[in-house]
Amino acid sequence: MEEAELVKGRLQAITDKRKIQEEISQKRLKIEEEKLKHQHLKKKALREKWLLDGISSGKEQEEMKKQNQQDQRQIQVLEQSILREIKEFTQLESGRSGAGRFDYLTLPGK
Repeated sequence: MEEAELVKGRLQAITDKRKIQEEISQKRLKIEEEKLKHQHLKKKALREKWLLDGISSGKEQEEMKKQNQQDQRQIQVLEQSILREIKEFTQLESGRSGAGRFDYLTLPGK
């Protein structure tokens, strides 16, 4: 009877470990996707700013400024989201044995 409980406990531990590993994998993918979105938006905002400097028409310039401001807000939201995901990821990682830790997780461009 003890042996059956021991096996059951080991099986549960293995299942729990697998769940945590899956969560870590999902978080890692989400962080990478958000980093790519962040980089894309920063490049887009920089390109629009550069184009804005060359526009003389008032209406076009105002539209570009509004778009640039919207992009800047999206960049800030993504940065906050990335930082939150990294925090959750490191919490998941710290719950593990420490093997396979990822200390490279930082906000791109910072």
